[in-house]
Amino acid sequence: MYIDSGADISMIPFRFGKAIGLRQTPRDTLREIGGISGGAVPYLLKRVDLGIGRMQFPVRIAWALIEEVPLLLGRMDVFSRFRILFDERRSFVEFEDAG
Repeated sequence: MYIDSGADISMIPFRFGKAIGLRQTPRDTLREIGGISGGAVPYLLKRVDLGIGRMQFPVRIAWALIEEVPLLLGRMDVFSRFRILFDERRSFVEFEDAG
């Protein structure tokens, strides 16, 4: 996943969501989010378990109903759990438990 501090929510493409077992239900509400290119991306808000290092926790994600989106790790339910260090010189990203 791309770590995107500018993204409000994590997002996955349609086929990836199906591969991890996501299904649309009658209770789901179709939503749209604006992308950086200005186009609207239809999505369903879902809850999944995310693992980073030894931690696993539930997060809300936008399951895009199209393929043309990258895997994005956004701020919601994730960034507040960690101190995130980007060390470009060493090509290194570290997630430290903010506990």
